[in-house]
Amino acid sequence: MPASFNNHIESLRGFLAIVVVIHHLSNLGKNIDPAFTPNHLDLCSLPGHIAVLVFFVLSGYLIGLTNKEQMNYDEVMPYLKKRAIRLYPIYALSMALVLIYN
Repeated sequence: MPASFNNHIESLRGFLAIVVVIHHLSNLGKNIDPAFTPNHLDLCSLPGHIAVLVFFVLSGYLIGLTNKEQMNYDEVMPYLKKRAIRLYPIYALSMALVLIYN
């Protein structure tokens, strides 16, 4: 485990990601209706939009911690390749599920 790995921050990021998923799942059946009036359960729902913002702020903070030196061109491409390898499979799976669902 790298020295800059922080279990507390990673746990918080995981919790925030779960909050966002629950928020999306709780809104699956609702239509966009300008006359919609939330009931008491809707008012107590998890704040998915705030969880996304905090997740991205924490992610940016962690990227800043792990990349303290200014990156040069030779370091950018391997970094982008690692990010693409990490993110593309879940993106492709999500898109396939959306295409199958619709």
